[in-house]
Amino acid sequence: MRFPNNTKQALFGLALTLLAVALAFAQGTAAEPLAEPDGAFLRQAAANSLWQASLGELARKQAAGGEIRRYGEDMIRENRKIEADLRSLARRKGLSLETAPDPLQNQTLGYLAGEFGAGFDRQYVSLMADEQERNSRLYRNAAEQGRDAEIRAYAERILPWIDSQWKRAREILLGIPQPFLK
Repeated sequence: MRFPNNTKQALFGLALTLLAVALAFAQGTAAEPLAEPDGAFLRQAAANSLWQASLGELARKQAAGGEIRRYGEDMIRENRKIEADLRSLARRKGLSLETAPDPLQNQTLGYLAGEFGAGFDRQYVSLMADEQERNSRLYRNAAEQGRDAEIRAYAERILPWIDSQWKRAREILLGIPQPFLK
């Protein structure tokens, strides 16, 4: 098919314009790289959730008190949800959350696996109070200083639950009788 020269120029110009618009659109919609503080938060929060769920599994098996067993079951259920949410959020942000087992955590799990009854209960709940306090600081920092709006909103949404579990762990710990020394 033959077009007059001015039509060829118009089609060529239109093609260049469409190409420029497509490139601009692609650049405008490309995901911005995730700021490292936000990526570090996602990685640490996911690792914390896995850790707390693992501790909950141990509490479900070894706790003497029903309240502590229920606390462990809640840790399993809620932290698995949180971990799945964090993975989904990270995936949307272009970040892979590969978490390797922490050697100190593995050692702690091994130690706690040898404890039973009231001794286990006190150590588990004390550890969980500390973990929830650390987790609260992590989420509060992300909610207040995170750069990504979606990550800040997620941290703000989860923070009240973490704070309630921190309070719950402290209350349970106060209710566990102290051992007698002779």
